[in-house]
Amino acid sequence: MFAPGEGWSYHGSNYLVLGLIVERATGLPLRDALRQYILAPLGLQSTDLVEGPLLGKDRARGYLPGDNPLLPGDGPVDVTELDLASFTWAGGGVVSTAGEVATMLHALLGGQVLPDRLREEMLQAVDSDWAETDRYGLGIGEITAIWRRERSPCGPAWGHLGFSMGYMALALSSEDGERQVVLCANGAFATEETEEAFFDAAGRLMWQLYCM
Repeated sequence: MFAPGEGWSYHGSNYLVLGLIVERATGLPLRDALRQYILAPLGLQSTDLVEGPLLGKDRARGYLPGDNPLLPGDGPVDVTELDLASFTWAGGGVVSTAGEVATMLHALLGGQVLPDRLREEMLQAVDSDWAETDRYGLGIGEITAIWRRERSPCGPAWGHLGFSMGYMALALSSEDGERQVVLCANGAFATEETEEAFFDAAGRLMWQLYCM
């Protein structure tokens, strides 16, 4: 614990509180508010706050290795139909596609979602001891290396790394919203060696694409 302004920590519960605030302010369920004020205006047809299993158009299936401690099985374990999104709600219950995540980052960083003063406040980041980010703002991080690996040859990016059971996403954007690169994978690591190899390869690929 620390006094306001004296430290930094990531908590999914903050997003649950934000979801409740949105519902109180708009008088709408969070899913409807997201559709009305963000998703529909941006034309995001494959992005939604899910209430149930992650099935539907454009949805990738999620897998765990067979020797995982949660749901062990023979070979890859398909976890797509587990209703996990309902538990995370505003703290991680939105599903999307790589293309629409890129569209959202383009709009958010390009000033189409927030007025200038709120966009500026969102990017007022503080130093982070998190392996995923160098600095963290309001719901978005400044990243110069993917998981503390190869550093960007063209300056920092803004975005987030996200993980769920059977899924992961790495999404980056330039601060002006002009460039995005998004990598989604529908699986989990079976060993530390595969995790190391994935992030080594992902870092090189994403910086090559981002810095083009």
